[in-house]
Amino acid sequence: MFAVAEAVPWYLNPVFLPAASGLLGVILGGLITGISTYLVDERRAKRERAREDRKNDITVRRAARLIGQDLYAALGIVKTTLEKKRWTKFPHNPIALES
Repeated sequence: MFAVAEAVPWYLNPVFLPAASGLLGVILGGLITGISTYLVDERRAKRERAREDRKNDITVRRAARLIGQDLYAALGIVKTTLEKKRWTKFPHNPIALES
């Protein structure tokens, strides 16, 4: 009448194996995707930080050069004043506004 179920463990059931292997594939695929996305984002952030650092360095060097030229001109006026022992007319603003 009724067939007696064979003593097959639940984890070897033919209905369970495809579902379990599919679930395992989804979990592993999600882990691989998540890890690779994280690593790519970290590298991108590192490149962007390096690019911003280079931009800041260039800006600081440019500002130092501009102010350095103005300070060098003011130093020349001071040296002339000391050598001639009389006041030399200073420019109104020795450091230019653009600098």
